[in-house]
Amino acid sequence: MKNEILVETFRLTRIDKDQRQKILDRFFTIHQKIFSGANYNKLRKEILETRAEDITLTLFKKDNYDDVGFCILYRYTIIYEGRSLTVFRSDAGLLPKYRHNLSTLSIGLSYILKYKLCHPFKEMIYFECYVHPSSYHLLHKYYSLVYPSPILEMPEKYKNVISHLRQYFSLKPALSGSEFCAFSDWVTIEHDQ
Repeated sequence: MKNEILVETFRLTRIDKDQRQKILDRFFTIHQKIFSGANYNKLRKEILETRAEDITLTLFKKDNYDDVGFCILYRYTIIYEGRSLTVFRSDAGLLPKYRHNLSTLSIGLSYILKYKLCHPFKEMIYFECYVHPSSYHLLHKYYSLVYPSPILEMPEKYKNVISHLRQYFSLKPALSGSEFCAFSDWVTIEHDQ
């Protein structure tokens, strides 16, 4: 089939460093076409020298094998207030031409649901810093309980968790000063120009 999108998934924490390095180079190439401001050494450290227990990278490819996007999912276990907390994070991006035809949301959802089914009593949280407002909007569209929310006041216990996770992940404060936003060097490239 012409112009078919193929999916290739790698469990990065289950392959050796040399293989991860090759995949990282490929990932960084497509990442640079979607986001400006990304730092190769920082991404390399997050993937090759990670504290994450699991990293799954999905690459979207055209039938001629050019990468057109990615979805990378991270799972961490941290100790918060004396108890174990499973934290999911993700990064995703698609070239502008594919943003309305492909979705990375279902990949992340199935990853988290599979884990939850295997670990039904684990306390879990999805903690993310979205680069583009459309990603935040999409999450709000499909999930009723997302913080920060334009209509719901955030309970104090979640504010405390966010503060702890910001420190754990070494997130810089947002330029706006908002405690619910973090500074990112990444900028979505909207057009080829």
